[in-house]
Amino acid sequence: MRLTEEQRKRSLRVAALTRRDRLTQRELEEKSAEIARRVMGLREWREATTVLGYYAFDSEVRTKELLERALAEGRRVALPRTNKAEGVLELYFVPCLDGYWLAPGAWQIQEPVPGRCERAMPDQVDLILVPGVAFDASGGRLGYGGGYYDRLLHSLRPDQQQRVIGLAFEDQMVDDVPLSFFDFRVPIIVTNRRLIVNFR
Repeated sequence: MRLTEEQRKRSLRVAALTRRDRLTQRELEEKSAEIARRVMGLREWREATTVLGYYAFDSEVRTKELLERALAEGRRVALPRTNKAEGVLELYFVPCLDGYWLAPGAWQIQEPVPGRCERAMPDQVDLILVPGVAFDASGGRLGYGGGYYDRLLHSLRPDQQQRVIGLAFEDQMVDDVPLSFFDFRVPIIVTNRRLIVNFR
């Protein structure tokens, strides 16, 4: 029986999350450190003045080192806050990553506290780091199914879209991610083993 696109995505999602969740804490930290090293060597990182990142949860690629490095180098850092009612990611600048500025939000992910953090607009960021469940070498990205990042990334200017970087462990790479018209194809993917550039 031929699977539908949604069934294929669901199957891929389960398999990729299972592989990712098998990584030990030490492997998560070591592989994330290698990914961070590769990102910091990119021209896109060196030229960025404002970085949109994400606060990792569960077994996602750790981003704290990258975000703290960006802040230490004088860059502005923004993080997303999930607005489930409207189905969008709202962006806020964070001056640091401590508990005063962040609190558990949707799905218990650490998110900016709106009353304490300055609102950021998508057109203010010039480097975008995105998580994902699975990626393929042509830039296909499989998220968690809510479409939040796809909506945000499609709203960016073309020049910003060229500076979207997907962060993934090699364990998350698959042969082919089924994509619909709405799904955003990531131009740059950084894993703990390689750099993949599709459009530049």
